[in-house]
Amino acid sequence: MNLKTRVVSSISWALAQAWGSKCVSFITFFLIARLLSPSEIGIVATAAILIALLELVAEQGLGDAIVQKKGLTDVELNSAFVLCSIVGVVMGGLLWIGAPAMAVLWGMPALSDVARALCLSLPITALGICPQAVLRKNLEYKALAIRLLVSTALSGLLGICLAIAGYGVWSLVAQVLSMSSLNTLMVWLKQPWCPTVVLRVQSLGDLYRYGFNVTVSKMLHFFSVRYVELLVSFFLGIVALGVFSVALRIYQMMLQLLSLSMLDISLSMFSSIRGNLDQVRCAYRKAVALSALITIPAFLIVGTLSTEICLVAFGEKWRDAGEVLFYLSILGAIQSVENLNVSLLKSFGRADLDLRVNFAKAVVVTIGFLVSYRFGLTAVVAALLTAMTVVTPLSYYYVYQISQISMTEVIEEIWGSLISAIGACGVVVKIKPYLFAGKSESVLVVVSLLAVAVIVYGLLVSVLARRQLAFVLEVLARRSPSRPSLAGGVS
Repeated sequence: MNLKTRVVSSISWALAQAWGSKCVSFITFFLIARLLSPSEIGIVATAAILIALLELVAEQGLGDAIVQKKGLTDVELNSAFVLCSIVGVVMGGLLWIGAPAMAVLWGMPALSDVARALCLSLPITALGICPQAVLRKNLEYKALAIRLLVSTALSGLLGICLAIAGYGVWSLVAQVLSMSSLNTLMVWLKQPWCPTVVLRVQSLGDLYRYGFNVTVSKMLHFFSVRYVELLVSFFLGIVALGVFSVALRIYQMMLQLLSLSMLDISLSMFSSIRGNLDQVRCAYRKAVALSALITIPAFLIVGTLSTEICLVAFGEKWRDAGEVLFYLSILGAIQSVENLNVSLLKSFGRADLDLRVNFAKAVVVTIGFLVSYRFGLTAVVAALLTAMTVVTPLSYYYVYQISQISMTEVIEEIWGSLISAIGACGVVVKIKPYLFAGKSESVLVVVSLLAVAVIVYGLLVSVLARRQLAFVLEVLARRSPSRPSLAGGVS
C-alpha cells in the first residue's frame, strides 16, 4: 500500500476513532451528568486533572518520539517501554501517598479516596504507551479505532449502570479505570512486538532528547489550559469546577472530533514527507483548508447556541455552563486550526519551538487568571480566551521559520470559511428571539436553529470558499490509490 493510500485510509480510521469514541463518551457523560450533581462532577474532575498531569510525566514524550524516529531499533523500543512502565508505577505511588494531603489542601475529604482509586490507572496506561506509538508509526489507525470504540462503549455502559444504581462519584471512577484497562489490553492484543525487561539508558539518547521537549511542551500546554481547572476548584470551589467541567467536556469533545484526529495523522504524514518541502507546504495548506472549513463553523455555531445546548443536554442545573461554553467555543475555532502547527513543528524535530509557544501561553494564562478570578468563573474563561489568542501569532511565526508558509497563505485558506460562519451565526442570533421565544429548552428549537445555521453556512461557503470546498468534497468522495490525499501534489 503506497503512502497516499495509507494516509487516506489512516485519516478515515482516525476520524472513525475520534467520532465514534467521543460520541459514545459524550453520550455516557451526558447521561451521568444528568444523574450527578455539580459537586460530584467537580470532585472527580479535580482528581482527573491530577491523573492527566502525572500521565504526561509517565509518558515522557516517548510516544511521539517513537512515531517520528527514523530507523527505530528494538533496543530503543524495549528501553522506552521499561522506562515508561517504571515511571508509571512511581507516579501512581506518589499520588497514593499524597492523596490525603491534597484532600486537606482542597478542603474535599472525598478527594482522597477518589484520587487513590484513580491512581491505579497510571501504571496501567503506561504499559500501553509504546505499543500504541508503534501502531501510530505504522499508520495502523484501524486497530486503534476499534480498540478505543470498544473500550469507550464498555466502560461507558459500566459507568451509566453504576450511576443509575446510585454509586455517585464511583460510577465515574469505575468508568475511568475500566477504560484504561481495556485500552491497554486491546493494544497489546494487536501488537505482535514482544518486549524485554532490559533497560539500556544509553540507547534512549535521541528518543529522550526529543521526548523531553515534547513533555515540557505538553506540560506547558497543560498548565496553559488544564491547570485552570485546578485553580478554579481551589479558588472558586468544586461546584464552579463542575460547571466548568461540563462546558469543557463539550469543547474537548468537539476539538477531538473535529481537529485532534487530523492532528494525530498529520504528525505521521508530515514526518514521512518532511524531506520534500514543497509537499509539506501543499499538505499543510490543504490540512488548514480542511480544518477551517469544518471546525470554524462548528465551534462558532455551538457558541451561538451554547446556553440552549447546555439546557437541553444537561438540564436547568447546568445553565451557567452555557456562558462558559460560549467563550470556549471561540477558543476552539482558533485552536482547531492552530493545532496543525504543533504537528508541523514536531515533524521537523522542533518540539522546542512548540515548547516556547506553550510556555508563553502558560505565562499569559496565569496572569489572566490572577487578574480575573475575583470576578467569577465567566471572567476567568474570558481571560483564558484572551490570553490564548494573544499568543497564537507566535505559533504561526515559527511555522514560517520552518516551512516559509506565511500567515497570509493561512488567511487565504481560512477567510472564506470564517466569514461564512460569522454570517450563519448572525442569522441565528437575529431569528432566535422572534421565532423561538420562551422555548429555549426545546430539543426541536435547538435542532431547527442548527439546521438554519448549517444551511446558511453552506450557501455562503459555496461562494466564498469554493476552492476549499471542492477539495474537501474530493477527499471525502475518493478512496482508491490513484485518488488524491493531503500529501499529494499541488492541485
